[in-house]
Amino acid sequence: MTSSTGPRRLVFSKLRSLNSSQKPPKEWTKTALNNDGQPKDVDDPPPPSSPVSAGNLRLYSWSTPGLIGGTTYDATIIQRITCPESETLQSKKTFTVKSTGWDLDPALVHSVYPPQGHADYSNVLPHILFNNAEVPWLNAENGGKDTTDTLPWIGLLVFTADELTMSSTLKDTLGSCTSSKGPLIQSPTLAVNMTLDDLRNMDNLISQPVSVGDTTIEYDTAVQAIFLPGSLFDSLFASYAKGSVAPLSNISQPDITKFVYMSHVRQVNTTGMANKDKNEVGTFSVTLSPRCGPLTLSTPTVAYAHLVSLSGVNRMVIPTGKSQDLTALVSLYSWSYTCLPTSGLSVGNILDNLGRSIQPLRNPDSLLKPPPSTLGVNSTWVLDRMLAGYTVARYRTPTGEPTVALQRSLLVPTSNSSSDMPSSDFGTDLAVLDKSVGALDLTFQLAWELGRTLAMADRAFAAALTRLRTSIHVQSLAQAKVSVDQKSTSPSFVAKGAVCPALPGMAATLGNLDDVNGTVKLDFSQRWRKPSTGTGSRASLSFKVQAVRDQYVSQVDLVTSSHAQASSTNPSSQGSIEAYNELNSPAYPDYAVLLSWCMDKWFLSGIPFVNLIVDPAFLPKESIRTFYVDQTWFKSFMDGALSITEHFTRGDDAIRTALKKSFDNYLKTPLQNGHPPQVPQWGFFIRSEVIIKFSDLRISAPWTEPTDTRAEVLRMDTIDRDLLLVLFDRTPDAGGFPQGITLQPPEHQLSFVLGTVGYFKGDEVVVEWKKVYTDSTLNQDYSTQLTPGHYPRTNTSSGVFDFAARCLCFPHFALAAQAALGDPSWPGNPATNLSGPTAGLTGAQLLADVPKLVLEQPKFDVLSSGQTRLPPQISPSTTQTTITDGTMENGVEDVQFAAQLAVQMYNRSTAAVIVVTETDPDSGYNESYPAISSGTQLVSYVPVSQGFLVDVHVSLKSNAICSNWRLVEATVSFPVGNSANDVFAAFPLSSDFTNSKPTPSLSSYKWDYPVKPNFSGLRLPTVRSVGGSGRWNLDTFYLPTGDNDSGPEFLVRVWANNDCTSDWDIFEVRDLSFIIEGVQLNWWGTTIGVDTTTFTVVVTEIYNSWPGGGSNMTRNPQTVVVHALDASLIGK
Repeated sequence: MTSSTGPRRLVFSKLRSLNSSQKPPKEWTKTALNNDGQPKDVDDPPPPSSPVSAGNLRLYSWSTPGLIGGTTYDATIIQRITCPESETLQSKKTFTVKSTGWDLDPALVHSVYPPQGHADYSNVLPHILFNNAEVPWLNAENGGKDTTDTLPWIGLLVFTADELTMSSTLKDTLGSCTSSKGPLIQSPTLAVNMTLDDLRNMDNLISQPVSVGDTTIEYDTAVQAIFLPGSLFDSLFASYAKGSVAPLSNISQPDITKFVYMSHVRQVNTTGMANKDKNEVGTFSVTLSPRCGPLTLSTPTVAYAHLVSLSGVNRMVIPTGKSQDLTALVSLYSWSYTCLPTSGLSVGNILDNLGRSIQPLRNPDSLLKPPPSTLGVNSTWVLDRMLAGYTVARYRTPTGEPTVALQRSLLVPTSNSSSDMPSSDFGTDLAVLDKSVGALDLTFQLAWELGRTLAMADRAFAAALTRLRTSIHVQSLAQAKVSVDQKSTSPSFVAKGAVCPALPGMAATLGNLDDVNGTVKLDFSQRWRKPSTGTGSRASLSFKVQAVRDQYVSQVDLVTSSHAQASSTNPSSQGSIEAYNELNSPAYPDYAVLLSWCMDKWFLSGIPFVNLIVDPAFLPKESIRTFYVDQTWFKSFMDGALSITEHFTRGDDAIRTALKKSFDNYLKTPLQNGHPPQVPQWGFFIRSEVIIKFSDLRISAPWTEPTDTRAEVLRMDTIDRDLLLVLFDRTPDAGGFPQGITLQPPEHQLSFVLGTVGYFKGDEVVVEWKKVYTDSTLNQDYSTQLTPGHYPRTNTSSGVFDFAARCLCFPHFALAAQAALGDPSWPGNPATNLSGPTAGLTGAQLLADVPKLVLEQPKFDVLSSGQTRLPPQISPSTTQTTITDGTMENGVEDVQFAAQLAVQMYNRSTAAVIVVTETDPDSGYNESYPAISSGTQLVSYVPVSQGFLVDVHVSLKSNAICSNWRLVEATVSFPVGNSANDVFAAFPLSSDFTNSKPTPSLSSYKWDYPVKPNFSGLRLPTVRSVGGSGRWNLDTFYLPTGDNDSGPEFLVRVWANNDCTSDWDIFEVRDLSFIIEGVQLNWWGTTIGVDTTTFTVVVTEIYNSWPGGGSNMTRNPQTVVVHALDASLIGK
């Protein structure tokens, strides 16, 4: 079930390599057949080359393709049949490998250097890297062969704009030879789109490589061509006398043998490289340019690299150019880059700057300065929240007011302990109130909602979870019923094993029912009455029975555990079982789908980027940002994902809880390497142009013990062109990186340079010769350096570089490298170490030394403030702490501060902030009545000085712990008026009424939500449900005279929307909350921010008991405490 792709491929690759290392190696078989079909002996295979270790590079001068383009082959097939007579059938086919030599599949290109649009020094030699080791030698060429190397069919050249730009006159002249007859149009890399036939038609005007009368050429082939001056072409393809860098003048054909040394094969170990799915040996081919950029630069200059076809070039005649002094070459691949002066920014500078830019994932620390003290007691609140990775976002409360809320992502800048989150059905109960300012922290609520959203969007996951839930529910319920039934006085369940033996007796009993002899006297008057069995009544096995539910919960854990097993489970003598761990076969495939989905999400696969980086300022260019993976956030995410398809129960989701337990068991169980599964705990982002230059950047973080079999890096992927994500299962604050973290360019993407990086004055080439070993038996010592080679411009009698053409001379350079390796100062025996000047030797000497970046035990961030706040796990029997008068002075100031934030962020002229805290004054479940209204106490801050109308959120929730009561209705009564006992101020007059109109003589008036008629000239508030939604109806009443001749009352009645029973099980439907919109709360204090006013509202509830049909009505007075807030201060 493991995958070789995906976010966890590095972990699985490490485990698979451990498996393969434990298996005995396959032995070589010597069995073979001769032409007669008889066994024959074969020689032993050649000894395999030693594997390339990580960080090393092996070069080959060429690689011969299995089939060479343009070559004709014979395929002979022989089949011998013996049955019973022998017969031999033979067939011979001749075929030619098609190859035009004029095009290249772009999919073969792995990368180029310098990358498109990037910059590097002018003495850097551009190169192109291929995924296939045989690309440069796929086509046969007529140019001949060198003594040791095969001539490639491609070559890479670099030009400047003035060398390739054509005048408008030339464009018109050459364009007249094309099929379009229009002027030539040059591309951004100064190439021209045309066909081979167009090039052939230009043969009288320019030199070009396409043969005019070759019938094997498909002249309608589309190509890109570049046009360069004939003199430039002649200098690039010139021949040189031995030891001299002055071009020979007596040659008649271009010399393409220099390109023998410009292509070679690289073999590297891909361990620790980004975007690689396996730890194995990778083989690539590379072609580099013998020509560099301009020798002397004062400003950056654009250069154009073209991979050209050498097909037909050797047939051209020097001097080239003809009447238009132009020579055409077919460009197979091209890009542009910028050449920098020696004072420009190098790769080493970029890595050094990256090392200085490390900080936790949040706003730049340079911007996080202490706020002004004018913010009072909250002067550090914003700073603490930003240091903890929070951002402030616009938020609209359920009552409709726009305000501010806090949020942060899965990736946090500080280390937080993991906490088990309570299961949630809506996610809103995971919001945390930041009591400092009265703002909500929506982090875990958003995580829960994201998990649920992604789960519903994934059809495979949702279907698998539905099937898994159904299987667990059906098996658990059946076992629960059997368990309850067996404890009853009259069991009704019979095991399947007992049914078959009883079938004969049952048949006999049925036969006796037909009494043909009349021996049995039947009383037909009692034929419909069921005879007594002598046993008690059968137990009720409905899922609503508490005993069945209790057994169901315990059975769910057992059944879920069996679904989480491996199919090959072999219990030991102690009865232990083997859990499914993604390396074995699952007993239930749908569980494997769930586990894989959740683990992939833990590795950040499929998580929207906006939920990883909540603010773009967290990730600036040329930076490294470290982060911790918040385990609590992910638990909320997973709870939301597992909450879908919950079709079987209401309230506590036992199946979801059991699934999370099985995941926890998986994370605690050691795998075959002796360690539990690795999960991300810490990591970093790298955003830099280094990622574009070196897409396969190597990152290593060795363990303390070299024999540790765990993966060093869990995930390393390029998620954007310049953005690399790296994950680890250890943290720096726990000493998880004793040898630090090393970043270095991959060996197969190392660049080439003429001389020393960044040092090229244009009048001398200095080559620092490198030691190269071809004899693996020699002791490879790189501690000493070879004598550098100095080749001044003034010395043309000996050298390796043509300064006029800006091109390396061959075989001069390869011979000089071979001579340098024969330096007597080098210990060893070079005579056995080298066989001659080769392309591999040339490539090794031109490799640039690129520095690496080592992060020594990366720093981490620990904050004393701003730690993660978790939602409380409220128990029905626990009373929550309420705000006391002694804290109100700071409380009002905090609310003002939150209001100021809202005004400053969203330009609101006024802002009213209402903080509602729910309490639970009841001690728990009471057998006489269930007390649904334990959450109706309201503690509110009310802006009073400007007459604000507010929306009152009435939280009406059930704390029931059993299901023997069903709610019929609940009515909440609010006193209205201007007396000391009235919670709401008198309702205002409606514009539809005037004082001249009489008041209706009705004692009460009833209407249904959402209709809002006028009564007695009053404009009455609208009430809307925010709780059980469609399961409850809302009625509203206005009583001019309340109970005991009290003043007016405003009543809200919530009643069950259930046509069958007219009630709802309050264990299943717990939330009846609603909002009263646009009312003014009274306050009779004298000192704003200190005094409070207490009112009383009455909640009346009517219940039916089940089973039994009894009813009960309760009246529960609830307290409303109102604090005043001076609204005139809001926004200042």
